[in-house]
Amino acid sequence: MLKNNLQKYFHFQDRGFFVDLGAFHPVIISNTYTLYLLGWRGLNVDAEARNIQFFNDCRQRDINVCCGVSDKNEELMFTQVGKMADAGTGASSSFCPEHVERMKGLGALISSQKKVACKHVNTILQEHLPKNQSIDYMNIDLEGFDERVVMALDWKKYKPKVLTVEIHIPTLYEVFTHPITQKLQGEGMVAVDKAGSTVFFIDKERAKELPC
Repeated sequence: MLKNNLQKYFHFQDRGFFVDLGAFHPVIISNTYTLYLLGWRGLNVDAEARNIQFFNDCRQRDINVCCGVSDKNEELMFTQVGKMADAGTGASSSFCPEHVERMKGLGALISSQKKVACKHVNTILQEHLPKNQSIDYMNIDLEGFDERVVMALDWKKYKPKVLTVEIHIPTLYEVFTHPITQKLQGEGMVAVDKAGSTVFFIDKERAKELPC
């Protein structure tokens, strides 16, 4: 998905830094894999230790952290969602009970549940982001926790040039009226694109440089 927007948003920039919250897998449906192949590096965070081991094996330039991402330091029940009964990748594991119930209604198979330590998003970035490192691209894909993390993140300190967030709503009108969009507009970012449930936001000043 991001691959199709690289020229527009990054002009095939061959160096940069990304943050992927809810990274899932270093290659499969990864929004950052193409950037890594171009020479970028970044910080990948995921609650599943197996996923982070995949990142350690495949993305040795990256910083790979195993923990949950939340709006506070807490321990929560993590539901591991397997593949859908008829299709899918098993990428919908979540701390959010409402999200898990929605996925079960769509035919997802629950493989396990366990308590997992979560950290405040700002704590994760403070602990693992390299000193004085700016963020070119951030992906937030937290399966039901996206909104609470967007609301908690320190956008003055960690605002990226380009951001993607999952917003599970069908229409563009609902995107523009969604609390995530309203919050990001207040932080100087504008919604510029939508691909499935993923919405693209860009810093307002950077948006002025995009071709019409």
